Parts: sequence; C-alpha cells; structure tokens
Amino acid sequence: MEEEQINSYLTFKIGEELYGVHVEQVSEILEYKDPETRTSNLPYLLGLVDHRGNIIPLIDTSIKFGGQAIKTDDKVCLLVLNIKNGEETFEVALIVNEISDVLTIEEEEKSHIETNYKPGYVQFAVKREDLFMLVIDANKVFGDTEIVEMKKFSSK
Repeated sequence: MEEEQINSYLTFKIGEELYGVHVEQVSEILEYKDPETRTSNLPYLLGLVDHRGNIIPLIDTSIKFGGQAIKTDDKVCLLVLNIKNGEETFEVALIVNEISDVLTIEEEEKSHIETNYKPGYVQFAVKREDLFMLVIDANKVFGDTEIVEMKKFSSK
C-alpha cells in the first residue's frame, strides 16, 4: 500500500507577502506574546518564549527574510515550527503578520524557481488567479551556524 502524500500548506503573511509551509512542519499557532529578551549576534533573534514548558527562540521572520521588523497588532501571531537538523528536531517560534489559510497544492501548480534567483529555503512558488505565494522549507531557513547560535542562546 502506497503512503498517501499530504499536499497541505499553511499560508501566512509577512508584510504584504504570502508564504506557505508544509503542515507537517507546523507544531502550533499561538497568540503573540512578548519574548524574554536577550542580546544575540543574530539580528532577527528577538528572545525566548515558553512553549509547553520548553523555552524556544523567537524569530522576527521579516528581518530574517530581509525586511523591516514586524510591528505587533491584533493579527500578529507566533507560528511554531519543527526544524530538523540532521537527526535532531527542535522548535522555533516565528512572528508572522497573519495566518491566512490551509491550501492544498497539486504538483502541477508548483513553479520551481531557478536556484540563482532565490534563497535556498524557498521550495517553489504557486500562482493562482487570486494569489502568489512562496513556499518555504522550514528545515532550510536556518544554516548550521545559525542553529548552533540559537541553541546557545536558548540555553543561557
């Protein structure tokens, strides 16, 4: 029996841009809460938040993706993602402007972008008449040195 492929993606906004991430990489969506702030070498690493008894790093996704800091309002929330690094899995919380929807994306809708024109974490783009979205691979958003820094930051 073949394992059924899940084609569902959670969509979210950073500024006016629409992004998606595979639902299997999503742990939870939380209301925004102020982090416990600490200084870091990573400009997008804002602090730490408690998630079910675990202290996890809080990332300003807009800064990480090259934009301006996200201003908090009533739509801003935290998207907790499971990140795999080798054999290890850990969680990070991303600040996003808004959670949009869960979409099913069929293989023929995926537009793969030339590697030279995108950061390594963008898997593909989707264009429908009413939307344009970049789908990210949460496992590729952070490099190994960033992950080491976040782990050190979280354990201080």
